[in-house]
Amino acid sequence: MTESLIGTGAGRALMNTAITHAFARPIARFHVHTCTLDSPQAVAFYIRSGFIPTRRQVEIADDPRITGLHPDTSAPQIPLI
Repeated sequence: MTESLIGTGAGRALMNTAITHAFARPIARFHVHTCTLDSPQAVAFYIRSGFIPTRRQVEIADDPRITGLHPDTSAPQIPLI
């Protein structure tokens, strides 16, 4: 989702559709994972959508600029170390 869509109701429509589709199948749980790259409002949105936070953890991934997945010029606001 792009920043320009925040607050427009697009996320609510997508979430409602995802929940409807997920529970149309015989499932017991529906998990949502988020990260620090998500909007700061994301966790509150997920809670309002009926999800319950169960765990927080720190995950470390290689910088995609170092692995070659993205060019070194990507995300210039984040130091390349």
